[in-house]
Amino acid sequence: MKSFTRTMIAIVGVVVALLSLSASAMDDGRVIADIALAAKQQNVAPPQPWLSALRITDNDNTAIDLADGAQLMQRPKLAVSYNNEAHNVSRFYQASLPRVNMVWHYAGRKAGEIFSVGVDSGYQAKKITIRPALFVGYARSLSIGSGKYFTFAAGGWFGGRVAHKACRDEMNRKYYCGTVTAWSDFDPPSHKLQRYHQLVYVHEF
Repeated sequence: MKSFTRTMIAIVGVVVALLSLSASAMDDGRVIADIALAAKQQNVAPPQPWLSALRITDNDNTAIDLADGAQLMQRPKLAVSYNNEAHNVSRFYQASLPRVNMVWHYAGRKAGEIFSVGVDSGYQAKKITIRPALFVGYARSLSIGSGKYFTFAAGGWFGGRVAHKACRDEMNRKYYCGTVTAWSDFDPPSHKLQRYHQLVYVHEF
């Protein structure tokens, strides 16, 4: 049992690096599915909860990200109006509070079962708001015969709605502060949060 536990500790130890370097939510799902499968094969559970993501962003950010880490937009700095006047708009998009984002995982009662939960505190500035978001995930590996395993994993972020606020000039006309262009011409960047699902069949010969 001690060797099994040491193996699982090693797996959990590398998962932080794997998830932090992953390119997409699908990569995160594969790592969690692999851990669930290893736990089922060895009939043990990860010995303790672990973090796979921990980001604390201060107020002086240069980019504005979504809860899943994807960049929504660069924080605007200087914008030039129609009459070629430059305006410093950085303060309108500076976060009013530090941002906290974390995801942690813990084993269920059955070997090969993993629950995941996370929170993102959101982003609040004068002209943009990203609402808080919640991460929920579940993975389970099942033995369906001698050396045969079926593993599934699913999870993702929920919430995190993005809202932009218009600026107004002396004639009460609305415009987008980031580029000092008419509000009617502003096309907000897309902000669909990533989710993953994995189905894996393994047959050991």
